Amino acid sequence: MGLQRGKSDKIDSVRISEYAFRYADQATVWQPERQIILKLRQLVALRKRLLNAKNTLRVPLNEVANFQDTKLQNEMEKLNRRPIEALEKQITEIEKKIKLLIKEDDSLKHLFDLVTSVDGVGEVVFCEMVIATNEFKLFSCPRKFACYSGVAPFDRTADAAHLGH
Repeated sequence: MGLQRGKSDKIDSVRISEYAFRYADQATVWQPERQIILKLRQLVALRKRLLNAKNTLRVPLNEVANFQDTKLQNEMEKLNRRPIEALEKQITEIEKKIKLLIKEDDSLKHLFDLVTSVDGVGEVVFCEMVIATNEFKLFSCPRKFACYSGVAPFDRTADAAHLGH
């Protein structure tokens, strides 16, 4: 739109409507997430929180292991064992629920089989991809998804030339 003077709600609404009219042919219809994707999102988020909690308990012990009295270190590990085991049990339960959710939905199962056929892609990466892309409905082009994901290679000289460096 370039530099424009004047700003008010009326002027803004006119500019927005002109923009929408000009680019109406490029508009895509928004599709809400299915209920199963919302559930998957919640389970994945809970799994992440539990993993963070487990690491919060485990990491400090490992960091001071070489500087601390061995007897005290063993006592601290013993005190942490139950909460860590409980968290691991919850994480395993959530992972089972995620697998069952994928298995019970034909569309998710099909996508899971396709996506995980790629070497290095497992359940965690699959879930993140499906959640971030609304079952790949947000991207019409694989290149756009690769850029969004940060895995598309770019020539640094082309970037520097584009940015004026």
